Amino acid sequence: MSTSSESNPSPRAEGARAGAAGRARPRRDPYAVIRPRRGRVVPVVAAALVFVTFTLSAVIVPGQAAQKGDWAISDRLLMFLMGVAIAWFLLRFAQIRAVPTREGLAVRNLLITRELEWAEIVHLQFGGGSPWAYLDTADFETVPLMAVQKADGEFGRAEAARLAALIDYHSAREPEPASSMPPATAADPHPDATDAAPHDPDLTGSDTSEDDGTDTFR
Repeated sequence: MSTSSESNPSPRAEGARAGAAGRARPRRDPYAVIRPRRGRVVPVVAAALVFVTFTLSAVIVPGQAAQKGDWAISDRLLMFLMGVAIAWFLLRFAQIRAVPTREGLAVRNLLITRELEWAEIVHLQFGGGSPWAYLDTADFETVPLMAVQKADGEFGRAEAARLAALIDYHSAREPEPASSMPPATAADPHPDATDAAPHDPDLTGSDTSEDDGTDTFR
C-alpha cells in the first residue's frame, strides 16, 4: 500500500524540482556578443597547424643540391614569416563577431568593422545560398553579418532570431521628433528618469525551435 508521502510530495521536494528546472533554462542576455561556433574553432586549429608546420619546415628542411647544400638564413626566415602571415589571416576568422548594445550593432567581419545604429537597420536576411546573414540598411546597403553562419545549424538560426528580435524591439522604441515632444516646465525641469531608462527586450516568447521555411527576419 502506498503512503501519503509518495502520492503527495513535500513542498521541499517540489521546490527542489522547480529550482532545478529554473537552473536548467537560464535567461540569456539579449545583448550577448554573437560569435559563430564552428567558424571560431576551425580557424584556431588550422592556424596552429600552419604555424607549427611552417616553423618546423624553416628549421629542419635541408636545401637542394642546386642551392649549395642548404637553405640560406633569409630563405628560412621567409618560410617562417609566411607561416606567421597565413596563421594571422586564419585567426581573423576566429575574431569575427557582432556586438549588440542599446545604441546599435558593431559588426566585425573578416577585414572590416562596421558600426550601425538600430535606426539604420531595416531587417535581417538569413538564408538562400549565402553561408552567413546579411543586414539591409535604410540607405539601401547590404552589410554582411559573418557572425551568424548557416554552418552552425540550429544555433545560427537562434542567434539570427535573437538579433531580429533586437532590431524589432529598438525599431519600436524610436524617439519622437523634438517638435512633437512637450517642453519641460518649471515644475518639472527634467524628464522622468523611468521613461528614459531602457529595458531589456523580452526574447523568451520567441520560438526558434520551429523552422517555417522562411529565412528573412523582418
